[in-house]
Amino acid sequence: MTAATAQLEAGAPPAAEEHPKKRNVLPYVLLAPGVLWLLVFFLVPIITAVSASVQTGSLDQGFALTWRWANYSDTFSTYNSEIMHSLIYSVACTVLCLLLGYPLAYFIAFRGGRWKNLLMALVIAPAFTSFLIRTIAWETILSDHGPVTRFLMDVKVTDLMAHVGLLTNNHQLLNSPFSVVFGMVYNFLIAGTLLTFIPAVGDYINAYMLGSPNTMVIGQVIENEALRDQFGYPLASAMGVALTVGTLLIVLFYVKRAGTEDLL
Repeated sequence: MTAATAQLEAGAPPAAEEHPKKRNVLPYVLLAPGVLWLLVFFLVPIITAVSASVQTGSLDQGFALTWRWANYSDTFSTYNSEIMHSLIYSVACTVLCLLLGYPLAYFIAFRGGRWKNLLMALVIAPAFTSFLIRTIAWETILSDHGPVTRFLMDVKVTDLMAHVGLLTNNHQLLNSPFSVVFGMVYNFLIAGTLLTFIPAVGDYINAYMLGSPNTMVIGQVIENEALRDQFGYPLASAMGVALTVGTLLIVLFYVKRAGTEDLL
């Protein structure tokens, strides 16, 4: 006895059976907005950037697709120090976030007790403030005449930091590799391994606000080439594509070694 026959015998109207074609089409209908979003705001910009990275020309004369692959070699030969800064700062930020984040997370999870909610609120609270505002605040805190700088100078910590290369400008905390990495760690703490490294390697706000010309990173170079140099669009695009591909390779290597369960 079928379900429809049983319902008829019970005096209930048979339930309408969903057409197989409707069941097959529904998942695609639900998926369409997300796919369209990725096409417009992810795939199209990537294709545009790859195309622009092998063009030549200027803003006045226009740019033409000439397949100039030398734009990529020019990127690494001209801005190798900025690329190294991005990698070194992002790796240092990731390592420090791990060293600080795991003990803090462990303490909150297993030793927080009745203070657990308060500690979690204190960890999350900075996220309610703008990224830029937080960075500007540290620019003030680490200034030459601030209490932090004076205290570290009094206890001779700045001498040690300068000796290991963390300070490069007359023992100043600001405008140094230390201030750049410190700002990145503060802004990305407790975010997870990949979620720290990926934004950190492309970040340039901390280097711009807390660093100096000696701490320039690849993000600053891309901005300068794209906005201030009439010949810079192809080179900026080449740097952006190289940064994206390099980050993707690192992520794939991480996933292969750690697995998807430990992705973050």
